[in-house]
Amino acid sequence: MNNVNQMGSYPRNQFSSYFNPVQGTSAPTNNIIWVQGIEGAKAWQLNPSSMAILLDSETEGKMYIKVSDNIGMSSLRVFNYTEEIISSKVTNDQDLDLSQYVKKEELKELLKEILNEQSISTAASESDKSAESSGTVSAESAAKPKVVYVKK
Repeated sequence: MNNVNQMGSYPRNQFSSYFNPVQGTSAPTNNIIWVQGIEGAKAWQLNPSSMAILLDSETEGKMYIKVSDNIGMSSLRVFNYTEEIISSKVTNDQDLDLSQYVKKEELKELLKEILNEQSISTAASESDKSAESSGTVSAESAAKPKVVYVKK
């Protein structure tokens, strides 16, 4: 028996890896298209209704976006890009400006003072109401401005 089937060709499974060498593993692709300058970007061919991002290999920081419409006419946009370095870790407390912040203890004390003032103003307004109802208003309470607290 030979390896030739009735049609006169070899069985496909023996030679499929020869015709398609990347069949078992796929090669990594990064989808970055490098061109040489703006002339290379202009010469880059696109299918109708498609887009490509082209990076310039000659000028650092230059990028092109080429878009084609449904009949194949393309337009080219030119961009300059720069890298931004993000610092997510603060190394020193000296680098921070803490002058705009309040310490936790100071905040607690301030809240206590505010709550005490509100309770005092509430008690004072109740005594003013009782004095007004009796018809006697003291000079001190008449000169004191009334505090109104509005909740949002």
